[in-house]
Amino acid sequence: MKNGVRPFTISGTAIQSPGTTEYEAKVRECQEYIAAGDSYELCLTDQTTITRPRSHSFDMSDKAPQSITSQTKSSPLPSSWQLFRTLRTRQPAPFASYLRLGPATLVSASPERFLAYDRDGHVSMRPMKGTVRKSAEVSTLAHAEAILHVPKEEAENLMIVDLVRHDLHGVCGAGNVTVEELMKVEEYESVFQMITVVEGRLPSEGGYSGLDVLAASLPPGSMTGAPKKRSCEILRKLEDGQERGLYSGVVGYMCASGRGDWSVTIRAMFRWDDEGDDEEEVWRIGAGGAVTILSTPEGEAEEMFTKLSGPLCVFQDST
Repeated sequence: MKNGVRPFTISGTAIQSPGTTEYEAKVRECQEYIAAGDSYELCLTDQTTITRPRSHSFDMSDKAPQSITSQTKSSPLPSSWQLFRTLRTRQPAPFASYLRLGPATLVSASPERFLAYDRDGHVSMRPMKGTVRKSAEVSTLAHAEAILHVPKEEAENLMIVDLVRHDLHGVCGAGNVTVEELMKVEEYESVFQMITVVEGRLPSEGGYSGLDVLAASLPPGSMTGAPKKRSCEILRKLEDGQERGLYSGVVGYMCASGRGDWSVTIRAMFRWDDEGDDEEEVWRIGAGGAVTILSTPEGEAEEMFTKLSGPLCVFQDST
């Protein structure tokens, strides 16, 4: 780092990433709100913007290049579909998605299921809190479990689990919600994550559907904090009123049979067709983490940059 800012560079591209010093200051502000009793946990995020020459037109027949960095300046920039294929190769994830809808383009390698439901009224949520980057020192599941099963990381996970259970109780009823897996550590391409599985069953006489669960559970508790409403108010102020856009929302499907499956839009990048000009396009990448009273500003900044590096790597020439 230099002057508190991570040295992200991409040739031929303008990049604006969070400053480490500024982000750490916001973590301290979060902890002041927590100490004052306004929140138990705040999921602070920041945004990186990447402005580059407009890529060639979208074509799903395009094959992802083996290495984006091997392209010459005279070759066309990778399309959004190529970016998605490259991200899938480098960051495989169970809930990855590519979306072109109106003026919006979303490329996501999300490891987090938000909500799944079926026609029989069974619903499942899979909140994810607790992240450690893979490294020479942290290379096995046992290593990751030793690091993540500590009071700070477990508190992050448990607070969101309580929030998710509360959301499900509103439509399923208190007796119909169970925690099936608690604080399980899973391995992904570049990180280890701690997840919990919360399941519920809709009462047959209530008239509720999976869409009612979806409406009652938004926005994702893993991206807000607890309590949800007050945490959102605080985060809007700390994030300088900047809209998160497609980041930290949900993307998924529903079908006529009554089934649906939705993921949290994390490890994602997105753009709007009307942002930029005829020559340039602007991509946005959000990243962050849950702040508790046990957090350290340095640790939270490191986690934010760890999550940012996955989507950013598909653009990056050098660091």
